[in-house]
Amino acid sequence: MIDRKKQILDAAEDLLQTRSFSSFSYQDLSDRLGIRKASIHHHFATKQALGVALTKRFLENRKARLAHIEQESGDPWNRLDAYFQYGDEMLEKGRICPTGILQAEFNVLPEPIRAGERQLFSTNIAWLSDVLADGRVKNVMSFSGTPLDQAGLIIAAFQGAIQNGRSSGKAQYHAVIRQLKDSITVKPAL
Repeated sequence: MIDRKKQILDAAEDLLQTRSFSSFSYQDLSDRLGIRKASIHHHFATKQALGVALTKRFLENRKARLAHIEQESGDPWNRLDAYFQYGDEMLEKGRICPTGILQAEFNVLPEPIRAGERQLFSTNIAWLSDVLADGRVKNVMSFSGTPLDQAGLIIAAFQGAIQNGRSSGKAQYHAVIRQLKDSITVKPAL
């Protein structure tokens, strides 16, 4: 049996991450899926309802991915590398990070979608802050300020690196990631 709701979410996710939320319509979904717009409205009465469902989906997927990273390794560097792997995946798929695109469109999104983006961002920054705090405690990472402040800096650079990588190539993405990692690596005493 066809799971029409999942098909709609899959197509909407792809359109959001390759275009933006504001730049696709139910007509685009209808054309892509070969179904009537009424079928889409049956599952998601409004585009806002669809956007809320997408942010929930992104949040669930992000939490699952971060939990998997935690299970795979207790080493802060391995966890950080696994986090950065997401950027490679986005570039391979020609996609935009959902947090990045939702933040770029933040001022034009309805409040319920903004709330979902805030949850997604806070999940990312809290997890990354914990990784950085662990790296500092284990004396393998060094940075000024709080782990939360450093996490904000890394996320901003990470999202920018994905965007730069889309237009300038993966080498640009990797250069930024190398610089980020180098900037927090504990340097041996001379």
